[in-house]
Amino acid sequence: MNHVPPGIRRNGAPIAISMVVAAALPAAAVAKSDVGVDVSLNASAASNPFQSLNGRTGSASAAIALSPWITFTESASSLRLTGDVRVTEYQRVFGRTEAFRLNADGRWAITPQLDLSASISFGESIVGETNVIDFSRPVTLTPDPSVPGLVTPGIIVIEDPSLNGLRSRQQSFNTSVTAQYRPDGRQRFGASFYARQSRFSNLTNGGDYAIYGETISYDRVFRRGTFGATLNLQRFECRSGTDCSQVIVSPQLTANIRLNSTWSLSGAAGLSYSALAFPGQQRKTVTPSVSATVCRQDARTSVCLGGTHTVEATALSGARPILSANVSARYRIDQKNTILLNGNYAGTTGAGLTRDTFRQFTARLTDEYRFNQRVAMVVSGSHSISNSTLLGQRSNTEVSIGVRLSFGNRT
Repeated sequence: MNHVPPGIRRNGAPIAISMVVAAALPAAAVAKSDVGVDVSLNASAASNPFQSLNGRTGSASAAIALSPWITFTESASSLRLTGDVRVTEYQRVFGRTEAFRLNADGRWAITPQLDLSASISFGESIVGETNVIDFSRPVTLTPDPSVPGLVTPGIIVIEDPSLNGLRSRQQSFNTSVTAQYRPDGRQRFGASFYARQSRFSNLTNGGDYAIYGETISYDRVFRRGTFGATLNLQRFECRSGTDCSQVIVSPQLTANIRLNSTWSLSGAAGLSYSALAFPGQQRKTVTPSVSATVCRQDARTSVCLGGTHTVEATALSGARPILSANVSARYRIDQKNTILLNGNYAGTTGAGLTRDTFRQFTARLTDEYRFNQRVAMVVSGSHSISNSTLLGQRSNTEVSIGVRLSFGNRT
């Protein structure tokens, strides 16, 4: 059984902070609450589940996951608390692994013109572990309240490509606060502040880092979409190993356009100015910072194709330019059967603390069959490839079958 690896200490502070956030809600204002839990069980077989370099890498596994949630809502305000706990038992040398995450997300309408949202999360997992219980995460498309028919795709999450194959356990803490002010129906001003800390085990040169940042935005609303600008200021700090710091300034022009009744296009274009300082060196670079996502949504289909080129944090090489591409699709065959497709690529395009290169590609096809509102069967197949100057190329092919039991009414 794998306990907490060296270099990772149990830390109750983030959990205490989450409790404080929940306690800070005006309890008297809560008009409705919903609670539930999803229980997932699955069995899988993989050729290299951790994308290791040497040894006997193939293994069968069995996993169980619990995902409780509770929501509180009152008029235009809400709070959602969620958790995910996963335990996987591997047949061979990998033994048992555990992963968990706690999240709290809140939204408050302070005035008709001013909205405030905040989130906090804390979790641990092994980077690169491919046995994922939540097979059927849907495409996230949020309706824009200012433009009828316009949807905004969710933020593209770029996984750190530098750690695959090292079986390093990551402990992460994230928090953010965002305010949006709408003086009228044609303008929107936004400001957000965020922080992220990550700690790792089994890394000889450390790898721990922290990121602090803020984003200021302005949008002008038109009949078919929005146009605007953002300015992102970010500071990256090494917390172990190499003593380093990095300041990143990224101005961008943004657009989100409804092309017709089913298609929408969002994008951003600008530059990222980076000033990196570490012992004996200072390095300044300017790189393009662009992103684009096109989405189609109708009664049966949700699909998004997107790509980004931005400066992102890596544990082994500091903040550096990364190119990513992704596809996310969901097709409902009938009332009970749904097909999902997810694919992504991420690779470094410029130097950070080192000039090592990292690339990864993953594709997953999933069939979800719902027997009723409570019980679903999930069959999944995936293939992934990782390549780095540190470990060379590794790949993994995996098939799995599982069942998910849902209790409670989602809102």
